[in-house]
Amino acid sequence: MVKLLEPLGKQIGKSGNFFNVWIYAKNSDESLSDEVRSVLTLIKAPMNLLKSINILQESPGYDLINTWIDEDFSYQRLFINIELHSDEETTFFENATAFLFDNSPREEDSPVYLLRMMDSQHNKIRETSKVFFSAKQLEPSSLKKIFSCSLGKKEKENLYTALSENKTGVEQDKRYELEKVTGEPTKSQKWVTLALAAEAVQYGQGNQLVAAQMDDKIYVGMLAEKYPGWWREPPDFMAIVYGIISTLIVLIPVWMLISFIADKLSKNDTVVFIFAEVIATVAVTYVSGAMIHTYILDEAQRNMGVYHSDW
Repeated sequence: MVKLLEPLGKQIGKSGNFFNVWIYAKNSDESLSDEVRSVLTLIKAPMNLLKSINILQESPGYDLINTWIDEDFSYQRLFINIELHSDEETTFFENATAFLFDNSPREEDSPVYLLRMMDSQHNKIRETSKVFFSAKQLEPSSLKKIFSCSLGKKEKENLYTALSENKTGVEQDKRYELEKVTGEPTKSQKWVTLALAAEAVQYGQGNQLVAAQMDDKIYVGMLAEKYPGWWREPPDFMAIVYGIISTLIVLIPVWMLISFIADKLSKNDTVVFIFAEVIATVAVTYVSGAMIHTYILDEAQRNMGVYHSDW
């Protein structure tokens, strides 16, 4: 574990950031937490900034990354995944990976930027991918390779078709399937896949894609070599824009009714009704727009879980 974490030692707790540790180690015991502390001490990580060590009972999926991004975490997250042979299990591909996730990396440290991952039902990959790539958090043509694991035959076919339809830069000979090298798939291999894609970015191979299947969902992520910028939800005033066209259809009859009533009243009463008309217009427009705005964001999140993310 020392060799695994040593390259990250100088980045852990850099600039005074607190950090948490999340670790999965196959067939580990209750002494794992003490071992992690010992290793962190050996690599001279700032132990005074360590907030917690979380022992995972099974190798997590990419949804863990999405959860962290949605939380807009302020601490660094050191994630360790180790899968080694035991006396009973010796046929799978041994692997060990470590990632340091930070939501405010410094450019001089040459970080790799991982955007929030698309998650899709396996039978809706093509539809969801259209929305995912249309967000253009990265220009689709800039994505050069895809590293994948655990995808079924039909899922691969749909995903590769989607990559072509959305004009990514992934050619047929740039599709790397981990099982072709490792043989028997395991739950931990998705983290090896992510590590390979990150190294491709780090060593000048351009922006990359990573994909893996977990249960009934397909996860697709984009890794960028340069800061892609923030993708926040539209500000509240955008609700008015969303609402104007739809609410005008509702308001026109209301205006006509108010004007008709005003014509039947005195001039003083007319002023009151005009004022009420203005207030009603603004209120109905904003409320309707806010509802449409919320619906659009929720629908986008359901479709691809990425479009209005911070990352």
